[in-house]
Amino acid sequence: MYINGSGINTTVLNIIKDCRDGVHFSGRLIGNFWPTLDSEIKAMMNELNGQIYDQFKTSIDKINITGNINLLAQFATAANRPAITNKVKDIDGDLNIIQTILANITDAKPILPESLIQNTTVEVSQLISKQ
Repeated sequence: MYINGSGINTTVLNIIKDCRDGVHFSGRLIGNFWPTLDSEIKAMMNELNGQIYDQFKTSIDKINITGNINLLAQFATAANRPAITNKVKDIDGDLNIIQTILANITDAKPILPESLIQNTTVEVSQLISKQ
């Protein structure tokens, strides 16, 4: 029986033989299939990261920081109180910093650092290798 080009019977028989011989099946998995699994893990992590980035960008696009800054300025003018005006200036500064940070994030490429991916694949390999 073949599914997607792989011999399921052969795989099952190899697992049964390994169990009978006291060989943990993950040893064969790592030996024979790790390069494929490793590249698939990397691809899955980057795909998921891209999806998270897209959702984040969509959410950020819905936030109107400039409009909020303008409302605060109008409030400070209408209140005409020095204490309120000072607080509004602080908040205005914070909102501008947040707006800059969000712009930097959305301008960045949604690629995970290779070191993070490598650490994750090592951890997966170690998990599979445990007997």
